[in-house]
Amino acid sequence: MTNLHRLSVTKTGSILELAQRLLDALIIVLSGLIAHVLRFDSLTISNNYALILLLAALLTLLIFPWFDLYRSWRGFLLIELARNMLAAWMMIFLLLAIILFAFKLGHTYSRIWLFSWAILAAFGLILSRLAVYFLLYFVRQRGLNIKKVAVIGEGKIANELIQRAESAPWTGFKIMARFAKNPTSGTIYYPLHNLSKVIQELAISEVWIALPLREEDVIKEVLHTLRHETVTIR
Repeated sequence: MTNLHRLSVTKTGSILELAQRLLDALIIVLSGLIAHVLRFDSLTISNNYALILLLAALLTLLIFPWFDLYRSWRGFLLIELARNMLAAWMMIFLLLAIILFAFKLGHTYSRIWLFSWAILAAFGLILSRLAVYFLLYFVRQRGLNIKKVAVIGEGKIANELIQRAESAPWTGFKIMARFAKNPTSGTIYYPLHNLSKVIQELAISEVWIALPLREEDVIKEVLHTLRHETVTIR
């Protein structure tokens, strides 16, 4: 993978992350508006309600990244993402409640609206992630949005990782190369001293280190070799 291509991928990822952050904030604001219509049968909101929605959107942009909601969730369980999403939204809602209590503004807001908003926003956030999840599942099943992986190791740990990736193509991981410190002639393994070269030639996106802790020297050697590469190391 050329440096130009790596920069392009990184830039694209940053744009998608920004779009997802803005979408989350928008979902929370729209959920508040829908709750307002359901409660008051009107889309016209007072300044108090507009202010709390704006504050919630700002808190979303600040707090959601703390919960790792915008990192790559490829290969992880969807329920983990949903749990983090709900925890982040609960924290924001708790902060809003504390602010209302501290400034004695609770009486200016309908409790029915507040709880309706909380529930609608939670559902909206989860549904948006489900939509993205299944869209990526559909795309990856057709060989798109694939991340090429190099696995370092030749023992049980490495074999289990490879088997898991190959049995779940929807995760979007494709094993492209395997490395060993001193591979014998005629094996499927590349020698470690060719790691950087193979990463460039095969456009590797991730390197999985599947070595036992007793091979600490080899792990350090790998990390030193990859110090100037932009691949993700697991």
